[in-house]
Amino acid sequence: MRTGKSLFVFFLVLLLAVPAFSRETGNPVRIVIPAQVEAAGEEYFLGDIARLQGGLPEVRSGLAGLSLGRPPYAGTSRWLYRSYLELVLQRSGYAPGSYSLEMPDQVKVYGAAQKLTGEELAGTVYEFLKNRAKPEWKNWRLERLNIPEEIILPPGKIRVEPRISNPGELSPGSLFLRLEIFVNGESYRSLPVTCRLRAEGEVFVTARDLERLTVLTAADYRGELRELTGEEILIPPAPGEYRTVRPIQAGKILRTRDLEPVPVIGKGSKVKIIARGKTFFAAVDGVAQEDGGLGQEIAVKNIESGKVIRATVSGPGEVEVRL
Repeated sequence: MRTGKSLFVFFLVLLLAVPAFSRETGNPVRIVIPAQVEAAGEEYFLGDIARLQGGLPEVRSGLAGLSLGRPPYAGTSRWLYRSYLELVLQRSGYAPGSYSLEMPDQVKVYGAAQKLTGEELAGTVYEFLKNRAKPEWKNWRLERLNIPEEIILPPGKIRVEPRISNPGELSPGSLFLRLEIFVNGESYRSLPVTCRLRAEGEVFVTARDLERLTVLTAADYRGELRELTGEEILIPPAPGEYRTVRPIQAGKILRTRDLEPVPVIGKGSKVKIIARGKTFFAAVDGVAQEDGGLGQEIAVKNIESGKVIRATVSGPGEVEVRL
């Protein structure tokens, strides 16, 4: 009787154990990996590259979350070997009977990527410079723009921010820029870019030979369309307000270094010297010993006494001395 009960318990345990055994090894998870796959991010998992079928949901979930390390960099690749994956599965506690692995002996894993073309980069540079081009430029263009044909980037939203080495006024000639490339809001790469900016605009050419210290009139120059170097005067000088600082031949382009504002008082001109005090006022004639602008202190000579003093330019033909 005791022997019969023991056999009954044994067969009952065996009967209950069969379904459990069947769930683990009789219905394995099918892992299917093609010959070429793509992965992205800081870490990739089995579920990112494999199709998991059958088996228990919790087993599939565990397999899907199995880490395979860091993926290749964007646009590069490396091999994933079957033997390595089997070792990872074994070390993670998955018995050979709990899954079936369908993959070649080696699988090529590509780092997920997207392309940013040279045409797109050039468009960004043009838009950046377009907003900084001077309104006096009739037309402008870029030459020798050294931008790569394409750049490989990881997946995500791309933003390109151009930065110019000289943040001041834009001038024709050699330019150096830096394109800061962001992916998903994070800086990914900084790309140096060089080019040559060429522009045309109306310049002002002397109509006659001009001596040093000639006060310009409208008849002294004419407008012409020329290629610019960045030194030309692009706004017509107001007649009577500027004078030459050196002799200039006819047909020469007026440049910023060729002119200076006409001083309020010129050297050698007669001035009225006004002496002011709290209870004192006097005015005498004098001669300016140097040029002077409004508010500037210059040397003047008192004609009556011959004495040279320092006085402040207070207006056209007038200097002032405070007592």
